[in-house]
Amino acid sequence: WSPLYITGQGHSINLTLNFRFTPSIASDLQAIHVLGSRHRIQLQGSIDASAVGVFVAGDDVHLVAPGDGLHLSNMTQSVVFENSTTSNVHGTFFVSDSVLGFVMLSSQHVTVGAKQPSDLPLVFKCTSTTIPMTFQTSQHVKFPASSRLQFGPATGNSTVLIKDCSNVSWMGSVAGNGTTNGVYISTSD
Repeated sequence: WSPLYITGQGHSINLTLNFRFTPSIASDLQAIHVLGSRHRIQLQGSIDASAVGVFVAGDDVHLVAPGDGLHLSNMTQSVVFENSTTSNVHGTFFVSDSVLGFVMLSSQHVTVGAKQPSDLPLVFKCTSTTIPMTFQTSQHVKFPASSRLQFGPATGNSTVLIKDCSNVSWMGSVAGNGTTNGVYISTSD
């Protein structure tokens, strides 16, 4: 379940959040659930203790964390794009004490970073996160040169897991410490 659903088409939304959930409800909670298409969503503030912080299943969704960014803590999955097409995420995200940071599943033509010259670059900072970034079963994924993934310590086997994907372009930077592998690529190109 989710306390905040965004559906329909073409919404422009600017939110400053201060979500704090109790452990008794956090296990199956998606703090923000995005459906529909052509949304422009700006999020700042913080979300604490949730199964998923931001879940995007819509198409042509532009998710940005401007200014001081979005802080996510105590998450199973922090930012998720699933079954999404022609979307992008950029701005500054802070993830701490979580299992997974950014997750992309079964999506196409998604840019993890600035898509237009006017977009803010992506800065994704993870501390005490098992796997900071995961791409799985997705196609035509871009991590442009202006994007940065910073982590440390991470506690899992991989910093970036790319599995069962095609046409992945990784141009940005990764810096940090704590994982066994840096970028782990499996059955992908």
